[in-house]
Amino acid sequence: RQPDIKSSVLRLCIMSGCLGAAYLLKTDYKHVGVALIIFMYLARKYRILQAAAGAFLMYSELQNVYIILPIAAFFFMLMAYNGKRGRSFKYFFYVFYPAHLFVLGLVRLLW
Repeated sequence: RQPDIKSSVLRLCIMSGCLGAAYLLKTDYKHVGVALIIFMYLARKYRILQAAAGAFLMYSELQNVYIILPIAAFFFMLMAYNGKRGRSFKYFFYVFYPAHLFVLGLVRLLW
């Protein structure tokens, strides 16, 4: 199904707004991180293109000795993910995420 011009313009405005907000608010990875999320969605049917573009965007953002980590992540994503949904750990992460932040907060207070 082809989207109409009105919805395409609206989507483009929303994406541009998100890119601009990320840049102005100096979020992690700035606008490049948001661009990566957008591109990963648009290229969701082309895994090799996703991995190559992801590695390139991270290289363009980081350009330092730690660049091997995100490039390795995209390589492993390409090798390991088969496009099918795996087991759901949804409720585990609902507990884990706030619990680990709580523990890190305690460590910071006690350190």
